[in-house]
Amino acid sequence: MSSPKNEAPPPPLPLLIPTPRTSDPLDTIGNDTWLFSPPSLRRPSQSRNSSIAAYFQALPPLQKTQRYPEPDAKESRRPRQYRVPFVLFTCFCVFAIVAGVLVFGSSSNDNSTQANRPEPRENITNSPTITTPAPTGVLEMDQIKDATSGIGNGTNIEWKEARYYFVNQCNRSLHIYQKPLNMSKWGFCDLPINSYGCASNESGTSYDTPDGGYDQATLFEITIVPTTGVVSYDISIIPPGCRHEMSLEKCKEQSGKIGFNLPMKVVPLKSSCAPLICLADGCPDAYQYPDENNKTHTCAVPNIVFQVTFCPL
Repeated sequence: MSSPKNEAPPPPLPLLIPTPRTSDPLDTIGNDTWLFSPPSLRRPSQSRNSSIAAYFQALPPLQKTQRYPEPDAKESRRPRQYRVPFVLFTCFCVFAIVAGVLVFGSSSNDNSTQANRPEPRENITNSPTITTPAPTGVLEMDQIKDATSGIGNGTNIEWKEARYYFVNQCNRSLHIYQKPLNMSKWGFCDLPINSYGCASNESGTSYDTPDGGYDQATLFEITIVPTTGVVSYDISIIPPGCRHEMSLEKCKEQSGKIGFNLPMKVVPLKSSCAPLICLADGCPDAYQYPDENNKTHTCAVPNIVFQVTFCPL
């Protein structure tokens, strides 16, 4: 149901106008209060105080507390702590100690291993020398107390310590290079014409060479086993530069040289062991190439002495 269009709006509410309680003006006491007066026109009442405000107003004023004297700056200053450099220095010291232990420990282990390593046994059958050793130095072998040199061939000498010696029947003096297996005793030995000498008891190789660069020579090779007294010996005329699995023709073709320079004769004295002789290049008693396996001879006679003659008559 709709209201009629010509109905009048309701009258406005009456405004509340602040009116004083009395017609007298405001006194200084503040007892006259305006009804519905705005807060800005009100006067605070001195008789109404909050209990909280009264509590704080009743408190005594704060007193300034006594301050402790500040310590002296020099006395309170702590020493500066260098923590990072100290840590680095400590790490460096630890690293140096560990490195030292590793280095010196490994070297001592190597020395002990070498000291405990057994010495290789000498093989009775010696292999031929493929290349002629280059001699350098002077004689440093053990001194033989036997007569080391003399005129003749030395056949009548009672050799007690020497196991072999050389005889020079060539038309010139010999410059014999002796290369023992123990390289601390190698050296040269000069042998005059028509004399004997250069006695030794060391396993190794011996040959005549005019100078250190001469590599074509007839070699006398010997291996002595002290524990059994068995001796293996041979003559070698293998051309320089010849290798295993190469024939004699191939060796000479590759190097263009021969391994022979002087005739040689090897005689085991006072025994039935086989003598060897090589008067020219290609002699059958000597090694001509490395893979010849029937040119090494053995002799089991105790204290056997070999007479090695250059240029035998």
